[in-house]
Amino acid sequence: MYNGYKVIDADSHMMEPNELWEKYLEPKYLPWSPIGNQNPGALRNLPTDGFSFSIQRTGETMPAYIYDGEGGLITYQEAFKQYLDRGFDAKSFLMYMDQSGIDYMVLYPTQALSLTATISGLGRKVMSPTVAAALYKAYNNWVYDFCNDGENRLFGAGGVDLRDADAAALEARRCVKELGMKALYILPQPALGIPLHDPYYDVLWSEVADLGVPMGIHGSQGATTVGKDYWGLWRLGIASTSFPMEEQMACISLTGGGVLERFPDMKVVFLESSAGWAPYWLWWCDDKWRQHGIVEEKETKNPPSFYFKRQCWISGEPDEPGFEYCVKFGLEDNLCTATDFPHPEDVHFPHALAEFFEEQPKVLTEEQMRKILWDNPSKLYSIT
Repeated sequence: MYNGYKVIDADSHMMEPNELWEKYLEPKYLPWSPIGNQNPGALRNLPTDGFSFSIQRTGETMPAYIYDGEGGLITYQEAFKQYLDRGFDAKSFLMYMDQSGIDYMVLYPTQALSLTATISGLGRKVMSPTVAAALYKAYNNWVYDFCNDGENRLFGAGGVDLRDADAAALEARRCVKELGMKALYILPQPALGIPLHDPYYDVLWSEVADLGVPMGIHGSQGATTVGKDYWGLWRLGIASTSFPMEEQMACISLTGGGVLERFPDMKVVFLESSAGWAPYWLWWCDDKWRQHGIVEEKETKNPPSFYFKRQCWISGEPDEPGFEYCVKFGLEDNLCTATDFPHPEDVHFPHALAEFFEEQPKVLTEEQMRKILWDNPSKLYSIT
């Protein structure tokens, strides 16, 4: 609890140890693991810290320094020392939650965000559906064991791969029914290049709707396709466009493409792309929906914003102005927030909630803030 508000962190991240794959993955699939020799995206030089991204390569995968919350700068190693010393185990997350006033946390991956998104020189996804499914099965089993040490305050999101929709549906059911996951997740861009609104995926969407957990749409800079040819290796361009633009594409596919109309019980949450794009994008897509309907039959009975308001949630940064715009657009019941712990790009660590309460009371009511921090994510993730 923080300032009298109960808090659900809607999107923080595992720090998967590299040993995960040797322990949980069937041996015959090890060459295709993130540290294997058949994976084009493999970690050729294992990070010295043993986690899913190196904390040593300052300036490459993370900033050399982060803010200490008091106007100074400290290194990642200094800021996160107490958690690093514990190997980012479940207790580390509970320590952070107690320090930050967070009651419950939903955990998405770090390395496994782009676990099966390897791309060949021809631009095609090269991993077979069988291998991809095996990798996610191993990851999901590890998540189950990790969250079991979380004193019923840590909830995992299970990953599924879209190359085989039937296999994805089966793994989704296993994640929820056998492993107790509170959410599932996919990248916004499907591996086979088949749009998310294609009926090919309906077997998965039907399963997700039946299970009652949200499908998380979470981007990854390492797997992005939007703007790749334009930016090359320019990191600022990639970081600025990858998350919001790809999630906007997924949004119109699911809302305007008829998925949420066909499956009215399906829940979707858009993560780590800010909340501010939702009002503009939904207004724009509604406008195109109306214009499109003048010359030919509409694909859905209602405009995209109708389905978003009915079935979607979006997570905003604690201090962003986007919450105000969303509330004005009628999305008061669709908002949540997250700290992104322990990723170092969270420059407000460990004061993310302090930033929320510094900025949002200027434009939001207490009831609206309570919805963002607790009521909305509680409904989204079925956490009571």
